[in-house]
Order: sequence, then structure tokens, then C-alpha cells
Amino acid sequence: DKAIEHFEKSIEIFPFEGNLNNLGSTYKSMGNLSKAKEYYYLALEAKVFRNPAKHSSALYENLGYVLLVNDDLNNEKTVIKTGLVEYPDKRNLLLQLAIVEYKLQNPKVALSIAQKAKSLYADKMTESIYSQIINKEPIVIEP
Repeated sequence: DKAIEHFEKSIEIFPFEGNLNNLGSTYKSMGNLSKAKEYYYLALEAKVFRNPAKHSSALYENLGYVLLVNDDLNNEKTVIKTGLVEYPDKRNLLLQLAIVEYKLQNPKVALSIAQKAKSLYADKMTESIYSQIINKEPIVIEP
């Protein structure tokens, strides 16, 4: 509650992507994904604070996660593809897109994206998602 109060005051003073994203993340951590989604979308519309050329990769990851958990796959795909234009090699964005394509019944596309992520990042999460896709296992995203 204190964090929400702090970020709301910050937004009143200067509404920019960073504090809107932070408020969305606070709501996400509290389990209020609809409020989180609302603030993430506001952050996409806000003026970018640090780099006027692009949004924060964390914003795309956060919004993508909320959309993925809610099975809003087509909006998720749009958000993540936009993020990948700005951050083409971001692991979390690549993995989220691979999961979305897999859930949209596009296993070849999903595998190709997961392979790209695996070639860039040799870590447990990337290997796990890659393995689930190649072995045609269900991918469960916990809220």
C-alpha cells in the first residue's frame, strides 16, 4: 500500500514510463494483474524518460507476462514483437514470443524462436522452455 501511494504521488508530479511501469509491477506483485496491465499500457503511452528513442525492455516483459498469464495471446504477440524491434536479442522477450507461438499452435515458429534464444543464452530457463517446445510438452505460466 505504501509503494502504491508513493508511485501514485510520483505519477501525479511527473507521469513517465518508469514510474508507471513501477506502479504496474507493484500491482503485479500483489496479484492485481488487471491494474498492472492498465499501468503497463499507460507506460507505453507515456513519455520515455531516459532514452526517448525506445521504451524499457522491462516494460515489454512485464506487460507481456501479464497478457500471457491471462491468455491474451494475440495482444501478447503484438507487444512482444514491438519490444523485439527495439531489443532483438532480449532473452525474456524471445522466450515469451516462443511460448505465445507455441500456445497459438505454431510449433515450428516457436521452436525457431526458442532455438535463437538458446543460441544466445545457455541458461536453465531457456533450456527448459526449449525442451518443453521440442518435446511437445505443455508450458504452464504461473501467475
